[in-house]
Amino acid sequence: MGEDDSAGTASLAEEEKKRSSSFILALAMVIKRSVLQQVRDLSGLFLDNLLVYMAGLSLGMIFYNQYYIGPPPQPVCSLTIF
Repeated sequence: MGEDDSAGTASLAEEEKKRSSSFILALAMVIKRSVLQQVRDLSGLFLDNLLVYMAGLSLGMIFYNQYYIGPPPQPVCSLTIF
């Protein structure tokens, strides 16, 4: 029984190596599935992109003509607990 178990384990390991797919193949399958799901619901895709565009436009309008001051000087930063 012990010899059969070791042979079964070895063949199981070999079978696992054969079945494992590469990272690139798995990534391609995930991307294909994602695109397919998005194409099925075009109105949802359009609404999502519209909301992202409106959020970007709102932030752009809020910070228009604002200047970046930069971080405070090092002595001020050293006073904080973070």
